[in-house]
Amino acid sequence: AGTEWGYRATFARAWVLENRLAETDSASALLFELANRDTRTEVGAAARRRNGMAVWKFEELDIPRVVFIRGEGDEDLDEIVVSRVEPREVPLPPGTREVRVWVRIHVARDGSVENAKIVKSGGEEFDDAVREAANASRFVAPADGGPEITVVEYLFPPPVQHDANELVQDDEPSAGDRDAMLDAQDAAAAQDAADAEAVNPFSAPPTEDVPLETAPIDSAAIRFDRRGDER
Repeated sequence: AGTEWGYRATFARAWVLENRLAETDSASALLFELANRDTRTEVGAAARRRNGMAVWKFEELDIPRVVFIRGEGDEDLDEIVVSRVEPREVPLPPGTREVRVWVRIHVARDGSVENAKIVKSGGEEFDDAVREAANASRFVAPADGGPEITVVEYLFPPPVQHDANELVQDDEPSAGDRDAMLDAQDAAAAQDAADAEAVNPFSAPPTEDVPLETAPIDSAAIRFDRRGDER
């Protein structure tokens, strides 16, 4: 008892009692016990049908992997999205800086959107705009490696996108700008040197040669202490 073979043996005994020994009551009692104890095998299902009871069937489902996309700029976006349609513009409520909406999408075999369901609402108007955009988007077909189910995030207002080539071109200075920058650097270095000379005049070389033997001596700069030693 408690195993599939035990349930089969009980069912066989009930069949013998009903069809060979004409002990219908005993057979019904065994089938009723079997219907309540065996809920996993076909034997228990047959016993429940004999007793007029409901029969449930269990099936193990292979749930597809869910891919979450965080929106524009996500590194996984280009891998599964063929064409992403942005939602129409919806004015933000007063005092709100942004609104985020998540939509769960079931992708059809051809990559189109079979069903789009809001799982994180941003409000009725935002949800309607996101559903329209999601249904108009296309994804990589599951047969080609795309997901069967994915969750897409939409942001209001949408993030501003810049072309990479334009950014590189804007960051690179022209030849005239480079020359102006170099001239400014030279002028700044010369100004720094002039400021340093004004603070410390001995740091700069003399403008003309003065012989040591003819250099004037300031007698006031020479002092003597009580011992007569020169200091």
